Amino acid sequence: MAYSIRAKRNIELSTIYYLKAQIDADWDDVTTLLGFPNAEQAEVPIVTIELTDTDSVRKELGSTTLYKDFTIVVDIFGKSEANRLDLASFILDKLADGYAYYTHAYNSDHSYDRTAAGYVTLISVITDTKIAALDTVSSKEKYRHNITVTVRNNQ
Repeated sequence: MAYSIRAKRNIELSTIYYLKAQIDADWDDVTTLLGFPNAEQAEVPIVTIELTDTDSVRKELGSTTLYKDFTIVVDIFGKSEANRLDLASFILDKLADGYAYYTHAYNSDHSYDRTAAGYVTLISVITDTKIAALDTVSSKEKYRHNITVTVRNNQ
């Protein structure tokens, strides 16, 4: 029996689904994961994606309808400085293109039924920056990059 997933999780799953497909189509040996903590389990290059925040504002005065802007964080763990820069540029270009929004239903067999239900638009880029690595960090952290964006679902 399937159960429906709410908008926040749908945005996160839609973003991961889209970026993983784009990365897999154009890059070899890049692992795409949900959430930063999972990066320890894979070899670089790694891209982690997660929704961290939601900002809601009224659509219009007196309305109970809200615009919801979702903050997505993408962390890149490159295998070199060039790899970090190229992946960051590629990912930002793909996010700027926009992508399909899907509603998801979780099945008892641990899979998702995915139904197209709109479009996700990039609203703003909050950060696009190299994370300075200390001499004592692990090799995975040496070529790290953070991209934080705000997106909105246009159903």
